[in-house]
Amino acid sequence: MKIFADRLGVSEGTVRDMERGARTVQIGTWLNALWMVDCLDDVRSILEPRESLIEKARMLAKRKTRIRAYPRLRG
Repeated sequence: MKIFADRLGVSEGTVRDMERGARTVQIGTWLNALWMVDCLDDVRSILEPRESLIEKARMLAKRKTRIRAYPRLRG
């Protein structure tokens, strides 16, 4: 654990906190640790930008209403 902590540039306590899943460990420390064990690609899907909900709402507002191909006959 000491060697991993030294390579990561953090204290052994921080590595212990990471092992127990403490929320106080900085995200940069987690990313560095994942990079060191060659698992950074596993979190790529989480880090990719997602579709903006605001842009999606704008696109829906701009979309035209559907027009029937054959008008409904009222009897």
